[in-house]
Amino acid sequence: MATEEFAKELRCIEPDAKYYAITLLGTADGKMQWTAYTHWVGWVDGKPGREIRQASLVHAERMADTWTAMGEGCLVVNGTAALLVYFRLGGNALVVKEIGEKYFSDAIRANETAYDGAMGFKAASDLPAHVFKRAPRPKHRMKIIQRDHYRCKICGRRPDDYTDIELHVHHIRPWEKGGLTEDDNLLTLCDTCHDGLQPHDEPSLFELLNPTSFLPDPVNKRDEYHEGVRLYRKLAKAMFSKLDDTGSDANN
Repeated sequence: MATEEFAKELRCIEPDAKYYAITLLGTADGKMQWTAYTHWVGWVDGKPGREIRQASLVHAERMADTWTAMGEGCLVVNGTAALLVYFRLGGNALVVKEIGEKYFSDAIRANETAYDGAMGFKAASDLPAHVFKRAPRPKHRMKIIQRDHYRCKICGRRPDDYTDIELHVHHIRPWEKGGLTEDDNLLTLCDTCHDGLQPHDEPSLFELLNPTSFLPDPVNKRDEYHEGVRLYRKLAKAMFSKLDDTGSDANN
């Protein structure tokens, strides 16, 4: 198939096909991660705030238009040749139902999820055990306080200037409501602001960590996406180079 024709196929949404919306990105700590557009299917017994979510079949053209409007774009995966390209490039893709169920079974099936930041979800099985424990470990607590420059994120006071205050590390989404003990759900508060926080469950505090948390299409989200794609391609290049080298050795 000519390069031009294949490039066109990577943009072709088949009118009668059904698609999943899947995203492959890399992380700063050298991992690959997938996300899928999902819907709620139930709750996990005995685990407050833990939803069971499953990948949704999407309206493909609307999804593609949404990604384009966000400055991200996407590929369309209708067959295995396109799938190989997608594995090398990462990012957003509309993956035809049959390919999705065969090659992305972990992303497609129903999964126990945990809240991710202000508005998202992520698979609970991918998370380390310590994020499910109520109290942050001592080094993790100090990491959050250092990140917040030893100041209360509400009033701005710090112990160096006001000897009467004590710094607390606060869960923005409460642990008992499914909040995780991880960086994106923790911030530093002085004891006065912490004790006076009403309601204690105050989602708007996410904006103190990321002022664009609740914006529908913030520029930084687009930049984070493209950085994730860059990191993914770096990891994929290394992985495929090893596979190519292994194949060459086997043929010699």
